[in-house]
Amino acid sequence: MTTTSGRTFGGQSTCHRLGRVLLKTPRNAFKDSETIQRQWADLAFLGPPDLNEAVREYDNFIRALESHGVSVEILPAHPNTTMDSLYSYDSILMTNHGAVILNMGKPQRRGEPVAARAHLVSLGIPILGEISGEGTLEGGDMFWLDQNTLAVGLTYRSNMEGLRQMTIIMGAIGVTVIPVQLPHYRGPSELLHLLSVISLLAPNLALVNKSLLPVCFLQELTRRGINFVEVSSSEFDADNSICNVLAIKPRVCLMLEGNNIVKQRLEAAGCTVHTFKGNEICIKGCGGPTCITQPLLRHSGDP
Repeated sequence: MTTTSGRTFGGQSTCHRLGRVLLKTPRNAFKDSETIQRQWADLAFLGPPDLNEAVREYDNFIRALESHGVSVEILPAHPNTTMDSLYSYDSILMTNHGAVILNMGKPQRRGEPVAARAHLVSLGIPILGEISGEGTLEGGDMFWLDQNTLAVGLTYRSNMEGLRQMTIIMGAIGVTVIPVQLPHYRGPSELLHLLSVISLLAPNLALVNKSLLPVCFLQELTRRGINFVEVSSSEFDADNSICNVLAIKPRVCLMLEGNNIVKQRLEAAGCTVHTFKGNEICIKGCGGPTCITQPLLRHSGDP
């Protein structure tokens, strides 16, 4: 797949125009009803997804992406991955120079980066580096503030050694890493990624639960001229996926249906908001549209 710009991967951005993505379908991640019944509780899903309904939801999600001109690549099934591999954002970080292969903090997900690496190589995407050994980093704890700045959350899934290794890899390509310490919240059994509490929807706009971010990071965002659409603590406690919104391009985004109050706030901030049903593919796995989407290419110079 080659774009009009000639690039097939890259774009160190969280919010510029999405061109190409890597997804894993429920058929390839969940595999079958027997696998679902065997794995869902151990992986801390809220309930066993209905496979047929998950397939329908995912097909609609793909159609929503394709309607915006996004090209879709599909990760194949792999014997060493679990249902969690549906959340393809977590296993790699894409840069203008290739992919960084991550090392998952959740033990059941350790097979995902290896599987993703093999597929990226088959697509002709170079490997820039890898997080290894005692270092852990998951994609949900990282996002691009701009082309030269990567925010990295420190959580129960992403540790100091992972941060150290990523800082070295990013330094080699001129990228500054900003650490963001997240709180305990409800503990390691209830996932809190950095992208659980913030979504950058334009270079100067973020959806955010300010109560779960450190003051120094909020001050840095303000210094950069980023305005906030806020989610309250009570809203977040009722729905932990509420801040997880996927930018298709600046101020055009895709979110789970049902969060009408947040949708209205985003629209009041100038966003065009598209929604999709994700009970089986997102809510039961405590994820959102960003989690199930791995951007391979964003056109960071385009509006």
